[in-house]
Amino acid sequence: MPPTTQSIFDVKESVVVDGQNIEFKLPSAGLYTLTLIDKETNQVISRERFNGTIGENTKKIYTNSIQSRYLYLLLEDVTKKEIGRTTIITKWKNY
Repeated sequence: MPPTTQSIFDVKESVVVDGQNIEFKLPSAGLYTLTLIDKETNQVISRERFNGTIGENTKKIYTNSIQSRYLYLLLEDVTKKEIGRTTIITKWKNY
C-alpha cells in the first residue's frame, strides 16, 4: 500500500501499522503535542512534544507496545488548543 499524502486529520479514522509515517498540516511553526488516547478508557497512552514547521509535517507512529486497538490521535498547540483529532485503529504486522 503506497503511503498516503493526505493529512491524517482529514479523515475520520485510519488504520495504522507500527512505524508508519503520518502526515498533517500545521498552521504555524512552534511547539505542538501529539497524544494517543485509549478510546475505551480515555487514558493517555503516549504523548510527544515536538517542534513543528508551518505546512506539511511527518511523524512516525509506533504502536507495537500499545494494547488498545482503537485510539484517538489528538494534536494540540502549546496553549492546548486542539488542532486536529482523529480515530486510529492499530493493525499488527504479520511477521
